[in-house]
Formats: sequence, structure tokens, C-alpha cells
Amino acid sequence: MTTEKQALLAREWGAVLDGAGQAIEWVEQVRGDSRRLDNDADSLLRQLRQMRNKSRDLQQAAATPMAIGFFGVSQAGKSFLISALGADADGQFETDYGGQRVNFISHVNPPGTGKEATGLVTRFTRAAQPAEDPAFPIEVRLMREVDLAKILCNSWFNDFDQNRVEYRLDETRIERVLSRFEGREAGAVQAGVDADDVVSLWDYARVSFERPLHALENGYWQQAMRLAPRLAAHERAELFSLLWGEIPELTRCYADIAASLGRLDYAQTAFLPLQALTSTVDGRLQYGRDSIMSVDVLLRPNEGKRIEARPCVQGRLAAPVSVDLQHLAVLTLELVFPLRDEPREPCVASVDLLDFPGYRGRYTARELSDVPAEGNPVAQLLLRGKVAYLFERYTDTQAMNGLVMCTHEQSDVSDIAKVLERWVDRSQGDSPQARAGRACGLFWAITKFDLRLQRMLGLTDGAQIDESWYGMIHGTMEDRYGGLGFMKAWSTGPAGEVPFNNVYLVRKPGMEISFIRLNGQREEIDPQRRARLDALGRDFVAHPSIRQRVAQPQQAWDAVLVENDGGMSRLAEGLSRIVDIDFKLDRLRQQLQDEREGKTGVLHRLAQYHQSIDGDDLALKKQRGQQLAQALYGARKAIPELMHALELQREDLRDLYLNGLKTPEGEDEAVSPAAAEAPVESNPFAAAASAANPFAAAEPNPFAAEPNPFAAEPGPFGAAPASAPAGARQPALKTADHRYAQAVFQRWVAHLRELPQRTHLLASLGIAPELADMLVEELVTAAHRMQLQEQIEARLTQRQDSSSRREQLAMRQVLRAQLALHDFLAWLGFLEIDQAQRPLSLVNKQHLFTATTRLDAAGLPDLDAQPLDTNAQYAGYWLTGLTDVVLNNAGHAAGRDISLEQNQALGRILQGFTQA
Repeated sequence: MTTEKQALLAREWGAVLDGAGQAIEWVEQVRGDSRRLDNDADSLLRQLRQMRNKSRDLQQAAATPMAIGFFGVSQAGKSFLISALGADADGQFETDYGGQRVNFISHVNPPGTGKEATGLVTRFTRAAQPAEDPAFPIEVRLMREVDLAKILCNSWFNDFDQNRVEYRLDETRIERVLSRFEGREAGAVQAGVDADDVVSLWDYARVSFERPLHALENGYWQQAMRLAPRLAAHERAELFSLLWGEIPELTRCYADIAASLGRLDYAQTAFLPLQALTSTVDGRLQYGRDSIMSVDVLLRPNEGKRIEARPCVQGRLAAPVSVDLQHLAVLTLELVFPLRDEPREPCVASVDLLDFPGYRGRYTARELSDVPAEGNPVAQLLLRGKVAYLFERYTDTQAMNGLVMCTHEQSDVSDIAKVLERWVDRSQGDSPQARAGRACGLFWAITKFDLRLQRMLGLTDGAQIDESWYGMIHGTMEDRYGGLGFMKAWSTGPAGEVPFNNVYLVRKPGMEISFIRLNGQREEIDPQRRARLDALGRDFVAHPSIRQRVAQPQQAWDAVLVENDGGMSRLAEGLSRIVDIDFKLDRLRQQLQDEREGKTGVLHRLAQYHQSIDGDDLALKKQRGQQLAQALYGARKAIPELMHALELQREDLRDLYLNGLKTPEGEDEAVSPAAAEAPVESNPFAAAASAANPFAAAEPNPFAAEPNPFAAEPGPFGAAPASAPAGARQPALKTADHRYAQAVFQRWVAHLRELPQRTHLLASLGIAPELADMLVEELVTAAHRMQLQEQIEARLTQRQDSSSRREQLAMRQVLRAQLALHDFLAWLGFLEIDQAQRPLSLVNKQHLFTATTRLDAAGLPDLDAQPLDTNAQYAGYWLTGLTDVVLNNAGHAAGRDISLEQNQALGRILQGFTQA
């Protein structure tokens, strides 16, 4: 049952969801009236759709019970832990399906059959609602069509050796696929995939496979957002086929399974008959050969078997639909297994337990024929891709806020580490500071500990024992996961950063082994082995690797040897610290606050276009320039790397030139007067001055002991780089070069806007995300003020050989565009000003960008006896220039070319984000 706090938080996330939708409509309506908003719109719309996807997921997460996942390579280890915690007093998992008593172990997933889940999650819950139709009692959660694209993408990049495959993604392939659907952007909207789904797919591709799919960043995704909602499922399969190497069999697989999902009306929940899991023989219920839990259903050749299902559409149970059994097995993300009786461990009574299928090793195929057939090579790829993707999906939607990671030996699966780190960042917090003060939601269970002890009892050499404890920690944790950020620093404490140390030792009770005797149903530690066990325990507690990872080593050792328990009571005690629903709600509430108040998020960007308070814009810009200069001077050695991060790379510019422009060459267009307008001169909405400088004491600052010339206010400012002239421009013909200049400028602005979200890069540079956001906002304002897009146009339209083909011009035009962007970032427009008119650097007191190296009579450098710190000299020039540029941005803020009515509408939208 949903609590009042859950309902309130769900409503608050719902307000964000609705607000993001309204903001998308506002941007799309107003961008034609505001040139600056138009240049910013594509990246702004993408961020708003990201916000809408996230708020939709977290609204649902807020309304559902606390869930703890069990994850790892070993299926047996996970199954035992779930059974020990969640089973009833008799150790059974039983439910009532349509009046039929069903035992999970006996009827659904019996041991010893060699069967595994086909790649679905089992949810053991006591919060499920009874099925409306007893003939269809089994509740399952289904994937969305876009999930299928992600799974096939995962299979392509993880099951095919990308160094050996012949397929290479390039602009020719991209153009060929897009050209099939030219002119379809204005067609009727069809069900299955919307623009939000495409952004979700874009994010997945970028996070998981950014480098090999980079060619899609410059035009493809924007087109896919417009096309996918207007294509049929089989056409979307072709559109997305670039994500899986255009393998025809995978494309047909997508089309066929998506068609089955369409027959289920794209429902996310469905109810199935009992035969989906079991069969009846001689009146007795037993494991079903055609169970969707069986791997055989997926891997055997499709026999055309069908099954009826009742989809739940908009909260109502629809009529039964006949679907392909194999397709249904693929589409099922989760089986809901409602538990009848109270659990053996009371602490998990109100918690859902999620059993994830065991991770599988991946192939290294060169082509599809290299995949072991076993009846169905495509199904083999689907199975592996889906198993890997499931955990990623539950991570991204934050469907579980606790996780038990099960390991007993070193894993040969290499991609679990990055998935695990992603889960920690999303559900627990992305920094030690964010995780401090909260109970740890990650539990590391080293399973089958009794087998390890049995091997070690035969060791007598102290060095061998030390090596065994070292090997246990490194084999189960350190080798694969020790380099992850959260492993090095989970949280912070009085003594500094605290490494991850929430580790538990467990074994399965009731198994006779060399040091355990069974007396009926009870265990006894063999007295003759007790002294040797105690000696091993002392070595365990004292070992430095153990002490680093196990917070209470003595308690952990004692707990795993407790008779008829095997460490499960200690694990249950640890889980009891996170089972309260507030553990999940606190994290969701923190993310809600970050979305509403974050200074680097999309709402902050959107608010830049809303002008509501009169104030001294000049004083604000002066203060901003000081804040930027003070903080960046402390990190001045990182300025070259920062500038590199601000640049648009040549391959992006080349891709834009070759496949980012859709208007045919030679078809000139007139620029609309609205798009050609210069900034409006008058402004009834002035920005307010900000508070004290939050970066003045920013740390860490490696130059804190050195004098900072930007700590004091600079003197009088010199001439500023020219602003855009007042007055409206005449509409002009828009050639391919003009369109390219606009595409370059918009892509560069979008690239800048991503900098504040690149937290790992910024941390390595020692620059706060809020500072990066402020820098980006001022650079974008200056670029518009100085008419950077027109400067790019001027360079591109310089006299050139009219007989050259457009493809032959690519490198020349790309270089011209790149130099225009580089010059703006490097010199901030000051090279256009006479040297004597430029401001004086606060570092060396010379006019900005004066050459610091003297030349002798022969024209060779005249070097000083002591090397000159050219980095400091250039940083002084650049930061002095930056303060001047920011000051001259006064009166040119975003939103000044937006009408009063549009501004008021935006104000209402922004206000709605905080209203539940």
C-alpha cells in the first residue's frame, strides 16, 4: 500500500513531468521568434526530454515498495540468499494463482532441471494486488519497444568483436538509412515510440557505446526524434538498425517482436494464464516445458506456439490477445510472484526482493554465423543482451534502492563493474559526500564461505594463509572492482574518505562438510576443528586486506560460524537498516531538490530566458567576471585542457558538413525575418545582482599560497570586442554554407551546454560544475553578442573555386569553421582590436595577448636566462579578457528578444515545477 509520503513525492515528481512537457511546448513555439533560443533549442529540448524520462521513472519509483535486488554471476548463490531471507518458516515460496496453490521451487523454477530464467527478473512481493481475472492470474511486466533496440545494440557491441567485424558506421551508411524516410517527418504519429523514447535510446547509446556510435551525434539522432514517432514498427527497425550493424536477421527480429508488442497495445503490464509457467499432468501441477522461465522457450527454433494474454491498458484489463510464446518470453521483463505467508526474516516483510538472472559470458563473433547455433543464434544474442540490459534498465529507472552483490570467486565477466558503478551513482549518490550520512545500500556477500574454509583448514604455513585471505578479497572484489570510485571512497568521515567496507560472509546451513557435523536438522562445529578455526579467525581479523573491506571482521567471522545460520542473521541485520521506505524516499527527494534547485540543470538554463526582476545588470556581470577569474586562476594550469573541452572536434565538424545538412545543395532559402532579427534594444526585464562569490574560497586550489591578481577588483576596462550592431537585418538568401555555419554554431552551443554535466572531467580539472555552467553561459552570450555565427559564415563564403564539388570542399570548410571557433575561444575577440586599445593583463601588466617572446636581430627567439611561465602569462591574458567580455555582456542576457506574453508564460511554467 502506498503511504502518504509516497503519494506526495509521486505528485511532486508528477509536477516535474508535467512542467517538462509544458516547457518543451514553449521552446518549440517560441524558438522561431528568438534567434538565441533557436540556437540553444535542440540541446535544451533534449535535456527537457531527459528530465521528462527521469521524472516519469522516479514518479513510479516513489509509488512502489522498497526493493532490494540480488545480483551476480552465480544463480545458485543468489537463489539461496533470497530463499533464506524471504521464504516462509518452512523455507517455501508459495502463492495463490487463480485459486491454485503454486510453489516457486517445485512448480516454477525447480533445482536440478538445468533450466534458467530466459532473462527475466522475478519479483517476490507481498504488496501485489489480486488479479481481476482468475483465468489470467500471473502478472508480468513488459518492455517498451525502445528497450528492444537497446538490447540489440547491447548484443552487437558486446557479442561481436568490433575489431574484426567488417561493418563500419560512417556518414554514407547513415545518409542511406535516413534517405529511405525522407519527407516522413510530417506524417501521422504512430504508436510504439515517441521522441522521449528516442532520447532515452540516444542516452543509452552515448553512455554505453559513445566512441563507436559517435558518428550518429551530428544529425542522425535529431532526425530520428522527428521520424521514429511517425514510422511503423518494421520501418523503425530499419531506422535503428545502425545500432546493430544493420544485420538483417536482427532487424527482422526487432520488427517481428515489436509487432507482437503492438498486438498487446504496447502495454507495460499483462496477465497470463497458469500455463505460462506450469503444466498439469494427471491432475498434478508441475514445471511446464513451455514456461516463460525456461531458457528452452527462447533458444529452440520458433515452433509457432501461441498463448493468450490480457494486457493492462491505461489501468484497465483488456480482452485476451493471442501472441507468439517465444516473443512473449522476450518481451517479459519481470515476473511478479505474490507471496502468501510471512517471511522467515521479519525485516523484509515490507520489501520486494528482485532476483536477477545470472550474468552470462559474451561471444566474440565476427559475423552472425560465428554465434553457436543451438537452434537459434539470434535468440542466443537476445538472451545475452537482455540479461545484461535488465540490470541497466532497473538502474536507470531506480527500481531498486538496495542491492546484494553475490560473489564467491573471481568472475570472468568483465562488464559488471561499470554497471555496478552506474547503480551506485544513481541510487546511492554520485560522490562520497552525497553518500555520507546515509546507510549503505550495497551489500557484498561472499558466498560458499564454508568451501573456502574447508580448503584453508589444510594450510599450515602462515604465508599461505595470508595469501589465501589476500586472494579471497582480490579474487571476489579488488581485481575487478577495486579501481571503482565508490570502492576507494564510499563516504566521508572525521578521518577523511572511507572505502567501501559493507562485506558479509555467508554459507548455506545444513550442508555437512569437514568442520561441520549434522545431528538431525541441527549443525555442530566439529570440536576437533575448533582450535584450527579459531587460529584462522585470528589471521582473518588481523589481515590488512580484510580490515579494509570488512567493517567488523570479528563479528563477520563469528556470524558465519553460527550453527544453523551461516551468517544470514548478520546480513538480515544489515538489511534492516535500509528496508524502511524512507531510505528510498530520501534519495528520491534529494534528486527532486537537485532538479529544482541545481545550478547546472535544465531548469537553470530555462530560467536564463525568464526576465523578472529589475536590477543592476552591470554590477552583476562585474561580479560574475570576478568570480570566474578568481576561481579559474587557481586552476590555471588546467585552462588548456578546459579550452580543449570547449572546442568542437574536427570529426564532429566533418560529420555535420557531410550528413548534418538536409536541404539539397543549390536550393536557396530566405532567412525568416524573425530568425534574422538582432537583439531587441529595450528591455523591461533586467537581471538581479547575485550574492557573494561562492568560488572565492573554492578548493582544492593548488595555487592558494600564491598571490591571485584577480582577488582584487580589476582596474578600468579597455575596449571590448564589438557587439552586434543594433537594428534589424534584411532577410538574406541562405546557401549551403550559411546552413553549415548555423549547424556548426548550434552544435557548438549544444557541446558547451554539456560541460557542466561532465563531472569526472571537471573534477580532474579542479573546476566546480557551477563554475563551468557560469562560464558556458557567458561564452554563449558573448558568442551571440559578437556575432560568431556571422563570422563563421564570412569565413565559409570567402572566394573559392566554384568548380569544386561539395565533397571536395569539405576539408577546407571544416578547417575554416574550426579555426573560427578556436579563435573565439583562444582570443575572445581581442585580436580584432588594436593592441594599444586592449585592457592590461593583471598578471604581467601588458596589453592582452602581447607577444611575450622577444626576437633578436636575426628573427630568432631571444630567450631569458630563466624560463618564462608562458602558461601563467597566457592565463593572465585570457582571464583578464574574460572579465572584460563578461562585463560587456551586460544588457545581452538570454530572453531579451522574447515578448512579454512569452516571458510571462515561461514564468508560470517555471513556477509549476514546484507545485505538487
